[in-house]
Amino acid sequence: MSTFVVFRAIAIVVFVFAFVLMLWNILAPLKYIRVFTSSSVSVASCSSFENYTAYIVVIYTLQFLLLLAGCYMSYKSAGMNAILNESKYVSMAMVSLLQVKLALTPLEYLLTDQPGLSKFYIVKLIMTDLC
Repeated sequence: MSTFVVFRAIAIVVFVFAFVLMLWNILAPLKYIRVFTSSSVSVASCSSFENYTAYIVVIYTLQFLLLLAGCYMSYKSAGMNAILNESKYVSMAMVSLLQVKLALTPLEYLLTDQPGLSKFYIVKLIMTDLC
């Protein structure tokens, strides 16, 4: 596979994610709401009032498909003879990320109504989505 083909595939993936996020921002924008509980205490939240589940499902499906494609490519490259052949370790990392993604996605869906779990979301974002 040439470098141009790889960069083209990466550009297509980035464009698809940007397009989905742009549609989400245009069709269901976030609204900032501040509620004053007393004279000195207020609670603020930022949420979308339209149905945003479809956008999250599309993003998670794209991420899952990319993980599967990465697992497949690392499996296929395992038999290559090269000086720096690290496909075994890349395969282990990809499968590990896939397992974490499969384990945490249902938990995130079930725990979305719990406002005290924002730390869980941040750790989950760092562990899976940014890796």
